[in-house]
Amino acid sequence: MTFRRILLLIALTCTFLQVLISEYNLSEVGADVLIETADSPSYISPAKNYKQTGVWKENFNGPSSYVQRPPAYGALYLVCSFFSESPRLILKVFQYLFMGFGIYFFGKLLDKLIRSKRLVAAATMGFGVLPFFHGFVGYIMTEAIAPYLLVIFTYLFVELCKKRRNMFTLLFITVGAVITIFRIQLIIFPVVFMIILLLKYRRVMIILPIMFLPFILWQMRVVNVMGAFDLHPIYSYKNESIFRPPHQSLTKLFKVWEHDGGRFHNVEATLRKDTSKVQLDKALNSIPSELRCEVRNNLILYQQVAHEQKKMFRNGENTVLPIEKKFEQEVENWMTTEADDFFVQRWIISPTKSTMALILSSQLNLFIFQKTFRGNILIESLRTVAVLVILLSVLASTILLFLPGISISYKGIIGSVFVSLIYLAFVQKMNETRYIIPYLPLLFTSISVALDRLILSKNKV
Repeated sequence: MTFRRILLLIALTCTFLQVLISEYNLSEVGADVLIETADSPSYISPAKNYKQTGVWKENFNGPSSYVQRPPAYGALYLVCSFFSESPRLILKVFQYLFMGFGIYFFGKLLDKLIRSKRLVAAATMGFGVLPFFHGFVGYIMTEAIAPYLLVIFTYLFVELCKKRRNMFTLLFITVGAVITIFRIQLIIFPVVFMIILLLKYRRVMIILPIMFLPFILWQMRVVNVMGAFDLHPIYSYKNESIFRPPHQSLTKLFKVWEHDGGRFHNVEATLRKDTSKVQLDKALNSIPSELRCEVRNNLILYQQVAHEQKKMFRNGENTVLPIEKKFEQEVENWMTTEADDFFVQRWIISPTKSTMALILSSQLNLFIFQKTFRGNILIESLRTVAVLVILLSVLASTILLFLPGISISYKGIIGSVFVSLIYLAFVQKMNETRYIIPYLPLLFTSISVALDRLILSKNKV
């Protein structure tokens, strides 16, 4: 049997296993076809509205409703809706198929990076079998597809680094174009990969920037709707929702100390309930003690902002409230004059906590792992294995990034992952642990690359 067929057999077997796990999880949750989260409507409602009205827009009033999410995942849902009365079923089948392709091309990628076929097969089997790599394949969210899209794109990149071929160039541009409008945090990969290929082939690959055309067109739409270039076009005073500039200012304030996005949203919801001291105290209890007095007045003011916003929306009005501008200015003043007093909290403790939360999560997010079999010795052992694998992947990637003799193409892959993680830790900060999911397969390759180099060095001795 050829090695290609071995990889195909591994991919088919592992995909079947992961589909069984996902379907069992869906039955335990009681979900119909796919699991929805709070973010799911923001991805698929524009597609639904476009099919009905011809307008790409979410289900709320305001300019952000036209551009809040990049359109690729929603466009996939739209395509599915043309093939069936049940687009979610078609979408689920597509996500399962994409997982299968992702597992297969993970093996193909490793086969380009290392020499040992046995190690490639074992690592591909590990990637395919371990469920924490595939935990969102049964959900309506970009993490259902993003890891596999990135694996395929990286494989095409490595192929082109080894030998320029027209077919691979076309596929590379196509997949890269999709990535630029799929999840904005992933755009670092097309940028870095394009630079490396341009440096390698010079004028021959000048066609590569074409893959950024969808991104440019989408940003033209953003500028047209929002009035300015914005990679995260969430906030506007014209939005009839919580996503107005005061919410952005509150987010900026909390990033001084907070690393948990869920906790921030809970605090914001608490402050929004009413202007009582009871709700204020609940919010303050979620803040480090050394900061409570510092930000107390800002939180009181935000309570008043939320109260005035709700009253305005009830009256069917939408304008810029003086208290909203006041809150923005108060936060800006605090950030300018007081935030530097908490330098360690802001730039060391908070980013470290954010990073640890990402890499110490087992990513066993499925209901069957969190509830049904929680406490089961096999599942708890799997939880430990998951954390160890992720930690080893990060450690091996860090070593390989600075190790002499590693190809510029592989350093470009790992470097792009670390730039993404630095962005999550220092810029975005308040993350959900699932945000690391798209990068885990690429991090996982580092264990095999490190082992392959170790075997090579032993053979030389």
